[in-house]
Amino acid sequence: KVKDRSYELLFKAQSKKTGLIPNWANLDGEPQLVPWQKEQYAFWGYDAARVAWRVALDHDWNHDERAKRLLQPLCEFFVDKGDEIGGEYSLDGNSISNANPYFLSMSVATVFKPGWQLRCGETDKVLQSTIDLKRKFLWTRDKEPFTYYGNAWKLLTLMHLTNNFPRFY
Repeated sequence: KVKDRSYELLFKAQSKKTGLIPNWANLDGEPQLVPWQKEQYAFWGYDAARVAWRVALDHDWNHDERAKRLLQPLCEFFVDKGDEIGGEYSLDGNSISNANPYFLSMSVATVFKPGWQLRCGETDKVLQSTIDLKRKFLWTRDKEPFTYYGNAWKLLTLMHLTNNFPRFY
């Protein structure tokens, strides 16, 4: 029931226009103000980005079709951004801040996992080009200063994309 309720909330919170989900949402799916994020609570940002990764794992491990339905709009939103992906977005799709490795690896790469048959972009060539850009980015270690957090999440994402993320249960 927890999983069912989680998907129900995510679908309520997901923007019908962009497919983006706010960092924090209440039980009605509306953005929820939290004290540590005065403005960002209503953006697609660092907390919401983890949703894509977790939902992608659910699809891989449990073959839950709701995962594909949730990720398809995100795929459509990000596919034409190329390497111009922002770090945070308003739910209507306006870029709020510049990209960083953590955000890119979490919110985008998992959406483009090969074999999912998500239909993003006008042609398979556009999709393959986007996948190649994200893979190249993921395989590149952060420049100085070395960032543990960004590179740790890049590693987790690469493990998922290459089917090497262990399932312990």
